[in-house]
Amino acid sequence: MNKMNTTTLKTLRHYIQPEQESDLEEVIRIFKESLLLLANETLIPRTSYRYTIRPLITDCHTECLEDNSVIRIKRSKTTKPVIGIDSTCITLAESKKGLVLAIRASIVILNSKHFFIKRVGPAIVYVTEETINWLSEQLSFPKIYLRMAPVDPRYAKKLLMESLELIMLHETVSFYDNCIILRDGSLREPEIQYKKFPFRKIVRNALRRDNIIIGISKRSNLFKWCFSYLSKLSRVPPPVAIAIPDATRYFDDLWGDVYFALFDNRGIPLRVDILSILEPEYCLNLLYSSDLFRTGYPETLRRAHIYSKIVSSERLSLQLSLAKYCLRFVHCERERELLFGAFNKTTGDWNKIETSK
Repeated sequence: MNKMNTTTLKTLRHYIQPEQESDLEEVIRIFKESLLLLANETLIPRTSYRYTIRPLITDCHTECLEDNSVIRIKRSKTTKPVIGIDSTCITLAESKKGLVLAIRASIVILNSKHFFIKRVGPAIVYVTEETINWLSEQLSFPKIYLRMAPVDPRYAKKLLMESLELIMLHETVSFYDNCIILRDGSLREPEIQYKKFPFRKIVRNALRRDNIIIGISKRSNLFKWCFSYLSKLSRVPPPVAIAIPDATRYFDDLWGDVYFALFDNRGIPLRVDILSILEPEYCLNLLYSSDLFRTGYPETLRRAHIYSKIVSSERLSLQLSLAKYCLRFVHCERERELLFGAFNKTTGDWNKIETSK
């Protein structure tokens, strides 16, 4: 018995006072030492809300006020009609087989200082394995969507939004010529494509009809990967842009030329992908002359985003409209409230409790 106790104590002593640093302690040490790298850094918050990275480039001012690689964007006498395309998708409910989503898309046309709007939806879609098999007759996409879209809203939303935006881009390119067509996002080769009119066919048709396709991205990984280019925008007053030749190092499926641009003092840095037979710099000047930039963002694309939104009252109406399909909604608890009870509160809720005492 005493021998067993002595052995047990030796074993405990080994774990309580190890002779060398354990793997866990080594990892924790690396975590702590990483904070030493924060010295003299400028931080911006990352939460569920999106914050602009503009403070990061305004913190990079140098004494050099000119840079030959920075392009000054100028207004030209020539203008073109501008067309903005955007969409929104939200999750309404889920079943054991899949997800119920609502999608809406908008096209906004600016021609001769007048706006014209076309909206599609909101349309309700039940995304299941069977639904995706139906879509596969018209669309081509990676096999992972067949498995993930019925269970993961990110895949389901991307499948619906890209397919709807592509068909609207196809119809726009086929109907209009000599226009500037704006898309929300980059001009990378889409994962989702229509079999009848793949992206490369849409592009050829657009160029043949003298259209310019421009992708506008509010956020991009290139902002961090190519930060040295982005910081140069802070040295010259807007509107300015800079070419990003290094973009092809990170993406091998790019269409067109990639630029970073800042159109207004009140605006944010944008990634601009340009696809045209014309010189990209001329296209930037043409876009700046043809569209409005009250907030440093193309007004046609801004309105396309706004008109595509699905507000709370519409969400409720869409859920109520599902009742005609002989289904039933069941009450369910919020998982965090069920697990954590009164401790599932935000800082604001706790402050209200403290002030009420």
